[in-house]
Formats: sequence, C-alpha cells, structure tokens
Amino acid sequence: MLAGERAKKDPTAEDARAMEYLTKTLALTEMRVLSASLAKLPQTIIHPDPVQINIIATSETNWTLINWAGAGLGLRAFALGWVLVTSYMRSGGNIRVVGVILKGYHRMKAPGIINEEVDTLGKMAGLRMTNIRAWEVGVGKKAAGDVLKEVQMWFEARQLVSKRVREVLAKPRAMEDV
Repeated sequence: MLAGERAKKDPTAEDARAMEYLTKTLALTEMRVLSASLAKLPQTIIHPDPVQINIIATSETNWTLINWAGAGLGLRAFALGWVLVTSYMRSGGNIRVVGVILKGYHRMKAPGIINEEVDTLGKMAGLRMTNIRAWEVGVGKKAAGDVLKEVQMWFEARQLVSKRVREVLAKPRAMEDV
C-alpha cells in the first residue's frame, strides 16, 4: 500500500494532529499576518508559476518565461519570493543563489525592492508551500506527518532567504558582490 493510500484510508492520530496544525495554525496565521500589509505592497503583472519547467533559453544569455496561463495583476513579492525560496531549496541550500537572482532582477532594471516586500518575500513563498502540501494531504497523496516536516524546512529556508535578501540589499554595491 502506498503512503498516500494509507493516509487516505487510515489516518493516524499523528497525521490528524499534523493536518490540523497545517491548516489551522500555519496557513491561517500566515494569512492573517500577511493580509494586514498586502494592500501596501507594489503590484505588477506576475507569472503564476515561475519555475524551471516554465523557463526556456532563447540564447546563451537570455531566458524567457513561458506558460502564462493564469497570469495577472498581483504582488511582485509573491512571484519573487517563490523564485528565491524554491531556487534556494533546489540548489541544496546554496544561499548564493539568492544573490544571483537578485542581481538578475536588478540588471533587468526592475523597480527596487522596498522594505515591506522583503518582510513578506519568504512569508509569501511559505504560505504557497503550506497550501500545496495541505492539498496533498487532503487528497491522500502524502501523510500529514511527512508534510509537516517539509513545511517546517520551508519555513526555515524562507527565514534564511529573507535574511540574505536584506544582506544583499543593505550593501551599496551589493549587486556587484554576488
């Protein structure tokens, strides 16, 4: 029997506690904290899923985002936070990846990141991951106890990423140092 089938058919007490924690404590708390400050943040046209599978090389030095289904007006901190945290996690925890992405963001002449956005970058990515993992538990794809461990790793990663963003942006020549 697969782990997802076990979670769906016979949830343990640990799974039930972890699921309750995921849905009530983490996600709802994050949403309350974020909702108070979201209206103040800059919006732009955002790509809903800026991950590697949606990026193609158009030359040796240029990349293009594809699959713009679902794109629309949204918080740029959401998209940038997701890219920063997922890239950090997929690199095996290489914090320099954050600086490289910020350098590319700066090179594109993107508007500067404001302090309020730095405060929410990691939270936005963490909230999205919490929602994805809660859905996986709900449909029986993963056991809640396993998901809770993953979500806790994401929360630690987002704190490290937010700290690195602050470090890079605090230096006058930060974009040259990465």
